[in-house]
Amino acid sequence: MTFQLGNSGIAMSQFEDNSIIHRTYGTCLAAWHRTFRPPRADANQHLVPRQIEFWVLLLLVGSTIAWLFILHDAELVRWKRLVLKRDSPVVELFEWITLSGSSGWILVITALTGLFLSTSNWSQLSRSVRVQRTNLYGDVNFIFFTVAISGISANLIKNTIGRARPRLLEELGPHYFNHAAFDSKFASFPSGHSTTSGALFMALILLFPRHWPIWLIFGLAGGASRYVIGAHYPSDVLAGLSFGALFVIFAARWLAQRGTLFKLDQGWLPRRKYRRA
Repeated sequence: MTFQLGNSGIAMSQFEDNSIIHRTYGTCLAAWHRTFRPPRADANQHLVPRQIEFWVLLLLVGSTIAWLFILHDAELVRWKRLVLKRDSPVVELFEWITLSGSSGWILVITALTGLFLSTSNWSQLSRSVRVQRTNLYGDVNFIFFTVAISGISANLIKNTIGRARPRLLEELGPHYFNHAAFDSKFASFPSGHSTTSGALFMALILLFPRHWPIWLIFGLAGGASRYVIGAHYPSDVLAGLSFGALFVIFAARWLAQRGTLFKLDQGWLPRRKYRRA
Protein backbone atom coordinates (compact mmCIF):
# COMPACT_ATOMS: atom_id res chain seq x y z
CA MET A 1 0.00 0.00 0.00
CA THR A 2 1.32 3.46 -0.90
CA PHE A 3 0.31 6.92 0.35
CA GLN A 4 1.81 9.92 -1.43
CA LEU A 5 1.28 12.99 0.69
CA GLY A 6 2.58 15.51 -1.83
CA ASN A 7 2.95 19.19 -1.01
CA SER A 8 2.70 18.85 2.73
CA GLY A 9 6.24 17.54 2.73
CA ILE A 10 5.35 14.07 4.10
CA ALA A 11 5.36 10.97 1.95
CA MET A 12 4.56 7.53 3.33
CA SER A 13 6.61 4.52 2.33
CA GLN A 14 5.29 1.32 0.77
CA PHE A 15 4.26 -1.30 3.26
CA GLU A 16 3.60 -4.96 2.84
CA ASP A 17 2.30 -5.08 6.38
CA ASN A 18 -0.71 -2.86 7.20
CA SER A 19 -0.08 -2.89 10.95
CA ILE A 20 -0.08 0.23 13.12
CA ILE A 21 3.65 -0.17 13.79
CA HIS A 22 4.52 -0.29 10.10
CA ARG A 23 2.27 2.66 9.25
CA THR A 24 3.80 4.76 12.02
CA TYR A 25 7.35 3.76 11.12
CA GLY A 26 6.81 4.56 7.45
CA THR A 27 5.29 7.95 8.20
CA CYS A 28 8.03 8.99 10.63
CA LEU A 29 10.85 7.71 8.39
CA ALA A 30 9.51 9.57 5.36
CA ALA A 31 9.06 12.77 7.38
CA TRP A 32 12.63 12.51 8.67
CA HIS A 33 14.05 12.12 5.16
CA ARG A 34 12.04 15.06 3.84
CA THR A 35 13.11 17.31 6.73
CA PHE A 36 16.84 16.63 6.49
CA ARG A 37 17.36 16.16 2.77
CA PRO A 38 19.75 18.59 1.01
CA PRO A 39 18.39 22.00 -0.02
CA ARG A 40 16.70 22.05 -3.40
CA ALA A 41 18.88 23.23 -6.25
CA ASP A 42 16.20 25.64 -7.44
CA ALA A 43 15.65 27.15 -3.99
CA ASN A 44 17.74 30.28 -4.47
CA GLN A 45 17.12 31.45 -0.93
CA HIS A 46 19.26 31.70 2.20
CA LEU A 47 18.50 30.31 5.63
CA VAL A 48 19.17 33.70 7.22
CA PRO A 49 16.95 36.42 5.70
CA ARG A 50 18.76 39.17 3.82
CA GLN A 51 15.88 41.63 3.64
CA ILE A 52 16.65 44.93 5.36
CA GLU A 53 13.27 44.88 7.13
CA PHE A 54 14.25 41.76 9.05
CA TRP A 55 17.52 43.22 10.29
CA VAL A 56 15.94 46.54 11.27
CA LEU A 57 13.32 44.68 13.30
CA LEU A 58 15.97 42.46 14.88
CA LEU A 59 18.10 45.48 15.82
CA LEU A 60 15.08 47.28 17.29
CA VAL A 61 14.05 44.30 19.41
CA GLY A 62 17.62 43.59 20.52
CA SER A 63 18.15 47.23 21.51
CA THR A 64 14.90 47.25 23.48
CA ILE A 65 15.90 44.11 25.37
CA ALA A 66 19.28 45.65 26.25
CA TRP A 67 17.64 48.95 27.24
CA LEU A 68 15.24 47.19 29.59
CA PHE A 69 17.90 44.82 30.93
CA ILE A 70 20.43 47.51 31.78
CA LEU A 71 18.27 50.45 32.82
CA HIS A 72 14.63 49.72 33.58
CA ASP A 73 13.95 46.14 34.69
CA ALA A 74 14.22 46.88 38.40
CA GLU A 75 12.09 50.02 38.39
CA LEU A 76 9.38 48.37 36.27
CA VAL A 77 9.16 45.45 38.69
CA ARG A 78 8.93 47.80 41.68
CA TRP A 79 6.28 49.88 39.90
CA LYS A 80 4.25 46.77 39.14
CA ARG A 81 4.39 45.71 42.79
CA LEU A 82 3.01 49.06 43.87
CA VAL A 83 0.21 49.13 41.30
CA LEU A 84 -0.79 45.46 41.23
CA LYS A 85 -0.94 43.60 44.52
CA ARG A 86 -0.81 39.81 44.61
CA ASP A 87 -4.56 39.57 45.31
CA SER A 88 -5.46 41.97 42.50
CA PRO A 89 -8.07 40.67 40.00
CA VAL A 90 -5.70 41.59 37.19
CA VAL A 91 -2.94 39.42 38.64
CA GLU A 92 -5.39 36.58 39.18
CA LEU A 93 -6.50 36.86 35.55
CA PHE A 94 -2.92 36.76 34.29
CA GLU A 95 -2.21 33.73 36.46
CA TRP A 96 -4.72 31.93 34.25
CA ILE A 97 -3.35 33.49 31.07
CA THR A 98 0.17 32.34 31.93
CA LEU A 99 -0.99 28.75 31.49
CA SER A 100 -1.04 29.43 27.74
CA GLY A 101 2.75 29.58 27.88
CA SER A 102 3.03 26.14 29.42
CA SER A 103 4.34 23.75 26.79
CA GLY A 104 2.71 20.70 28.37
CA TRP A 105 -0.78 21.11 26.97
CA ILE A 106 0.54 22.11 23.54
CA LEU A 107 2.82 19.10 23.28
CA VAL A 108 0.21 16.64 24.53
CA ILE A 109 -2.48 17.82 22.10
CA THR A 110 -0.18 17.94 19.06
CA ALA A 111 1.54 14.66 19.93
CA LEU A 112 -1.74 12.79 20.35
CA THR A 113 -3.12 14.26 17.13
CA GLY A 114 0.03 13.35 15.21
CA LEU A 115 0.06 9.85 16.68
CA PHE A 116 -3.58 9.31 15.71
CA LEU A 117 -2.93 10.46 12.15
CA SER A 118 0.22 8.39 11.71
CA THR A 119 -1.40 5.18 13.02
CA SER A 120 -4.67 5.55 11.12
CA ASN A 121 -5.45 3.47 8.04
CA TRP A 122 -6.16 5.97 5.26
CA SER A 123 -6.78 3.48 2.48
CA GLN A 124 -10.58 3.65 2.71
CA LEU A 125 -10.77 7.44 2.93
CA SER A 126 -11.72 9.72 0.08
CA ARG A 127 -9.03 11.82 -1.57
CA SER A 128 -10.32 15.07 -0.05
CA VAL A 129 -10.21 13.63 3.47
CA ARG A 130 -6.69 12.29 2.92
CA VAL A 131 -5.56 15.71 1.76
CA GLN A 132 -7.09 17.37 4.83
CA ARG A 133 -5.37 14.86 7.10
CA THR A 134 -2.09 15.35 5.27
CA ASN A 135 -2.21 19.11 5.84
CA LEU A 136 -3.19 18.67 9.50
CA TYR A 137 -0.38 16.17 10.03
CA GLY A 138 2.16 18.70 8.78
CA ASP A 139 0.71 21.47 10.94
CA VAL A 140 0.65 19.56 14.24
CA ASN A 141 4.14 18.17 13.76
CA PHE A 142 5.54 21.60 12.96
CA ILE A 143 3.99 23.04 16.12
CA PHE A 144 5.09 20.09 18.27
CA PHE A 145 8.75 20.11 17.26
CA THR A 146 9.26 23.88 17.19
CA VAL A 147 7.63 24.36 20.61
CA ALA A 148 9.49 21.39 22.10
CA ILE A 149 12.96 22.18 20.74
CA SER A 150 12.76 25.95 21.36
CA GLY A 151 11.54 25.30 24.91
CA ILE A 152 14.37 22.87 25.67
CA SER A 153 16.89 25.29 24.20
CA ALA A 154 15.55 28.21 26.24
CA ASN A 155 15.72 26.18 29.43
CA LEU A 156 19.34 25.27 28.79
CA ILE A 157 20.20 28.89 27.97
CA LYS A 158 18.47 30.47 30.97
CA ASN A 159 19.92 27.96 33.43
CA THR A 160 23.38 28.51 31.98
CA ILE A 161 23.06 32.30 32.21
CA GLY A 162 21.66 32.01 35.74
CA ARG A 163 20.02 35.40 36.20
CA ALA A 164 18.27 35.83 39.56
CA ARG A 165 14.48 36.12 39.38
CA PRO A 166 12.57 39.27 40.39
CA ARG A 167 11.64 37.79 43.79
CA LEU A 168 15.34 38.20 44.70
CA LEU A 169 15.45 41.80 43.46
CA GLU A 170 15.79 43.53 46.84
CA GLU A 171 18.28 40.96 48.06
CA LEU A 172 20.54 40.57 45.02
CA GLY A 173 19.53 43.27 42.53
CA PRO A 174 18.49 42.89 38.88
CA HIS A 175 21.95 41.97 37.56
CA TYR A 176 22.97 39.09 39.79
CA PHE A 177 24.01 35.88 38.04
CA ASN A 178 24.70 32.39 39.30
CA HIS A 179 25.90 30.77 36.11
CA ALA A 180 24.99 27.13 35.47
CA ALA A 181 23.31 26.82 38.87
CA PHE A 182 20.34 24.94 37.37
CA ASP A 183 18.22 26.31 40.20
CA SER A 184 14.79 27.80 39.40
CA LYS A 185 15.67 30.90 41.44
CA PHE A 186 18.45 31.63 38.95
CA ALA A 187 16.68 30.91 35.67
CA SER A 188 15.16 34.23 34.71
CA PHE A 189 16.66 35.19 31.33
CA PRO A 190 15.11 34.40 28.90
CA SER A 191 11.64 33.41 30.07
CA GLY A 192 10.80 29.81 29.16
CA HIS A 193 7.04 30.39 29.17
CA SER A 194 7.51 33.42 26.93
CA THR A 195 9.63 31.35 24.57
CA THR A 196 6.77 28.87 24.26
CA SER A 197 4.28 31.69 23.71
CA GLY A 198 6.54 33.23 21.05
CA ALA A 199 7.04 29.91 19.28
CA LEU A 200 3.34 29.07 19.35
CA PHE A 201 2.07 32.42 18.09
CA MET A 202 4.67 32.56 15.31
CA ALA A 203 3.89 28.99 14.23
CA LEU A 204 0.19 29.85 14.11
CA ILE A 205 0.92 33.02 12.15
CA LEU A 206 2.88 31.05 9.53
CA LEU A 207 0.30 28.27 9.35
CA PHE A 208 -2.84 30.43 9.50
CA PRO A 209 -1.76 33.96 8.52
CA ARG A 210 -5.31 35.21 7.97
CA HIS A 211 -5.85 35.38 11.74
CA TRP A 212 -2.45 36.81 12.62
CA PRO A 213 -3.78 39.59 14.93
CA ILE A 214 -5.43 36.97 17.15
CA TRP A 215 -2.25 34.88 17.37
CA LEU A 216 -0.13 37.97 18.05
CA ILE A 217 -2.37 39.16 20.90
CA PHE A 218 -2.50 35.64 22.29
CA GLY A 219 1.29 35.35 22.31
CA LEU A 220 1.95 38.80 23.76
CA ALA A 221 -0.58 38.22 26.53
CA GLY A 222 1.08 34.92 27.42
CA GLY A 223 4.47 36.60 27.62
CA ALA A 224 3.24 39.67 29.53
CA SER A 225 1.63 37.40 32.13
CA ARG A 226 5.09 36.33 33.30
CA TYR A 227 5.88 39.94 34.19
CA VAL A 228 2.49 40.65 35.75
CA ILE A 229 2.61 37.65 38.10
CA GLY A 230 6.16 38.53 39.12
CA ALA A 231 8.00 35.55 37.65
CA HIS A 232 10.21 37.50 35.22
CA TYR A 233 11.63 40.90 34.35
CA PRO A 234 10.34 42.67 31.21
CA SER A 235 13.60 41.98 29.36
CA ASP A 236 13.24 38.27 30.16
CA VAL A 237 9.79 38.26 28.59
CA LEU A 238 10.78 40.13 25.43
CA ALA A 239 13.87 37.96 25.00
CA GLY A 240 11.80 34.79 25.38
CA LEU A 241 9.13 35.90 22.91
CA SER A 242 11.81 36.91 20.40
CA PHE A 243 13.77 33.69 20.77
CA GLY A 244 10.69 31.50 20.30
CA ALA A 245 9.49 33.46 17.27
CA LEU A 246 12.94 33.49 15.63
CA PHE A 247 13.35 29.76 16.19
CA VAL A 248 10.10 29.10 14.34
CA ILE A 249 11.01 31.42 11.46
CA PHE A 250 14.37 29.71 10.94
CA ALA A 251 12.80 26.26 11.22
CA ALA A 252 10.23 27.18 8.57
CA ARG A 253 12.92 28.60 6.28
CA TRP A 254 14.98 25.41 6.73
CA LEU A 255 11.99 23.34 5.62
CA ALA A 256 11.22 25.72 2.75
CA GLN A 257 14.74 25.28 1.37
CA ARG A 258 13.96 21.57 1.15
CA GLY A 259 10.54 22.02 -0.43
CA THR A 260 8.81 20.78 2.72
CA LEU A 261 5.71 22.39 4.27
CA PHE A 262 6.77 25.97 3.41
CA LYS A 263 7.96 28.04 0.48
CA LEU A 264 10.11 31.14 0.27
CA ASP A 265 8.87 34.13 -1.69
CA GLN A 266 10.22 37.65 -1.77
CA GLY A 267 9.45 38.34 1.89
CA TRP A 268 11.44 37.01 4.86
CA LEU A 269 8.47 35.16 6.37
CA PRO A 270 7.97 31.72 4.76
CA ARG A 271 4.52 30.76 3.47
CA ARG A 272 2.81 27.47 4.20
CA LYS A 273 2.20 25.15 1.26
CA TYR A 274 -1.12 23.31 1.45
CA ARG A 275 -2.04 20.46 -0.83
CA ARG A 276 -5.37 20.95 -2.56
CA ALA A 277 -7.94 18.18 -3.06
